[in-house]
Amino acid sequence: MGKKGGGRVRVKQMGPKGMGAPVNPMAELNNIAPEDQIVFPPRPDSSVTHVWPMSATFTLNYKEGFSSIWPTYLDSTKTTRHGRRIAVADAVPEPTCLDISEALQTMGIKHAIQPYKGLPADTKSRWDNPGRVLIDMEEAAEKIGSGCGGGASSGAGASSSSSEGFDADAVPDMDGVLGGDSNKSCVEGNAKKALIREIARIIPTLPGRVQRLEAKKKQKELEDKKDKERAAKMVAAKSGGGGGAGGGGGSGTGGGSSKKK
Repeated sequence: MGKKGGGRVRVKQMGPKGMGAPVNPMAELNNIAPEDQIVFPPRPDSSVTHVWPMSATFTLNYKEGFSSIWPTYLDSTKTTRHGRRIAVADAVPEPTCLDISEALQTMGIKHAIQPYKGLPADTKSRWDNPGRVLIDMEEAAEKIGSGCGGGASSGAGASSSSSEGFDADAVPDMDGVLGGDSNKSCVEGNAKKALIREIARIIPTLPGRVQRLEAKKKQKELEDKKDKERAAKMVAAKSGGGGGAGGGGGSGTGGGSSKKK
């Protein structure tokens, strides 16, 4: 502080003048070793599209009038709230867009695959199981022969109920043609559900899926084995350290008693 004079207080600076160079709070981040840095992968382009067959790459107009089929539509592990469109009994666990494409190839239906699209209703699948398939439902309806009768429902699917307490087949198909010909809307809606059921029926028999599930099972078994070995080493290290301490204490006591003698 300074001296008082005339009812005023004069402040005297004791330190160096000026504030100096500003401190950069992020400067320490430049010293992190490359192996310790977290590098996020680049975001894939969601517009990437693959057409089957490849000969139709420049002729298949998948951007107009094609219907989307997401893996969630036929995933038995999902709920109708997340987007499942068929009954659990007709669905298949954890299908991928590649599984759907391979099933459509066996049926000879032209389609387009967009492997990096994400279903907004199922946020988890956008990271764990992305992708969708675009299909011309007019061509698909001709091949599966579905109409507005009961042919669109399979025996198991029509009688089974979902976990929410109602039949998933009663959920309206919102991808039908709305505001137009009601008969056409009914045909396309039933055709899509019939196609999804047929895809779910074919997927478990696909060689690519069988190999992928076997590799996934082996990987999980290997990870479980490593976890058990790591846990066993930790237990052995703890028990070994405790025994050493006890042994040390015993030897110290013995030494003290020998000196007294």
